[in-house]
Amino acid sequence: TPEAPDLHYIFHKFSEEKIKAVVLEVTSIAISQRRVDGVLFDIGIHTNLTPEHIDYHGSFSQYKAAKMHMFQHVKKAVVNLDDEGMGKDLAASFSGPMLTYGMRGEGDVRAAVKEIAAEGTFITLFLYKEEHVVFLPFFGDHNIANFLAAVCACLHMEVPVPKLLKQTHAVQTPAGRFQFIDTCEKFRVITDFAHTPDALKKVIASVKKMNYRRLILLIAGNGIRDRSQHPELAEAVEGEAETVIVTVEHPDRKDRPEILKEVLAGFRAAPAHTELYRDKGVEKALSLAGENDLVLLTGLGSLDHQVINGVEVPYSEIDVIQRFLKYCRDESAAK
Repeated sequence: TPEAPDLHYIFHKFSEEKIKAVVLEVTSIAISQRRVDGVLFDIGIHTNLTPEHIDYHGSFSQYKAAKMHMFQHVKKAVVNLDDEGMGKDLAASFSGPMLTYGMRGEGDVRAAVKEIAAEGTFITLFLYKEEHVVFLPFFGDHNIANFLAAVCACLHMEVPVPKLLKQTHAVQTPAGRFQFIDTCEKFRVITDFAHTPDALKKVIASVKKMNYRRLILLIAGNGIRDRSQHPELAEAVEGEAETVIVTVEHPDRKDRPEILKEVLAGFRAAPAHTELYRDKGVEKALSLAGENDLVLLTGLGSLDHQVINGVEVPYSEIDVIQRFLKYCRDESAAK
């Protein structure tokens, strides 16, 4: 979230360009630092609250208070009732027009997974006491929940339901969010931005609904995020995959072996594979994959750099994947 003067300058330029709508992600840190003071949001969307940025806020309760505070500057709210962190508290305290959503039987807008196909997910969408079977060209309950939040926002904007339903097949998830990487191999590769214990649990739960022979999972300790969560990353994934590779990303000025050690401390039984460099960890995961296996690369997502010694060093996960697989094909052809 930009600093307040920058943000208002951006809005000013948007207004000059006749742009009529803006979507802004507001972080809890930005709220605490008053970067969005003076902004009255037409619609505020709540997705979830899980432990993050505790190193900045000092406690989970202060982190939650920052998130709750934003909804004092919102005309209409969208609230996730599935979120145990603050969903019901926010729904009870917000006094303006509100739409709720969820996948556990509560909410004005709800969804249930009907079928997981090769190209996406069929859901039953419960909307205004009506049921609609809808195809979404993506996977994962967390992505479906975000879709429901977007539907609620559109309803607040009085977009007609028939118009909404006509567009669902074209919805795309952001790059690096449960993204399939085309490798032309007999195994599949998914990259996902999951970098917290809760996010890892959610993405693994989504993966487990798919068909595969073995799950090969890469997780990463991170030098620029809350390092107290490193052991919890291990606890979140232990026993959930046939093979786990632990690596390091964004080391910044931290010691790579120390970051790795912090993650490994959370395992009851140490994983067989560790790599100090993310590209080597990715290569190890790919080298272990066989026919019908699923390789899940978590952490970096679609980011195009890693922070090393205070510098944003260019990095492309897709290039690493394609370069390694080409090397393997060339080696195989030469034999």
